[in-house]
Amino acid sequence: MASCFEESRLAYVTGDGALAKALSIEGKEHKERMEQLNAEASAWIFASRSRWPSNNDLRRSDESLPSPAFREQ
Repeated sequence: MASCFEESRLAYVTGDGALAKALSIEGKEHKERMEQLNAEASAWIFASRSRWPSNNDLRRSDESLPSPAFREQ
């Protein structure tokens, strides 16, 4: 993405407006794809973390268990 924008800038400076425009469009497409993939990754990470109990949830479930002495009987 960054290289497309840099090459676009160089093309514009050297007077090749058509190439500059094409590279700018390509860079914008890369940026949109990157943002889409970041959103998908964020959603996936959030969903995967939501499946696992937090430490607080684990402590609460331990409180409901019988004491070790009771379990040994």
